[in-house]
Amino acid sequence: MYEVVENLRQNDATTVCLPLLTIRDQEALKLVRSNRCISIDGCPFQCARKNIETSKGKLAASFMVTDILRENKDLKPEAVTELGPKGLKLSSILAQKIAQKIDEINSR
Repeated sequence: MYEVVENLRQNDATTVCLPLLTIRDQEALKLVRSNRCISIDGCPFQCARKNIETSKGKLAASFMVTDILRENKDLKPEAVTELGPKGLKLSSILAQKIAQKIDEINSR
């Protein structure tokens, strides 16, 4: 997500802290309600997607990190806190997919 926001699509993307949606922060709610959103979830509970939907946000796309890992089994991160070279490559693949999705959404 940071790769997308800071480098790949810095003029077309921003991020919202999930706990701010959870506590119903008014600025976070306004942001997800007035912009098309992409959720990025790391587990099957899909908290990001669910919080956007619960907040009446405009969910345009959703990504699961585990799906990207399944597609790239040779790129398993070393740990959650330290991705290592393979994990960084995996995150780069996900960032590229998100950037492509942003382009698709913006072309509609």
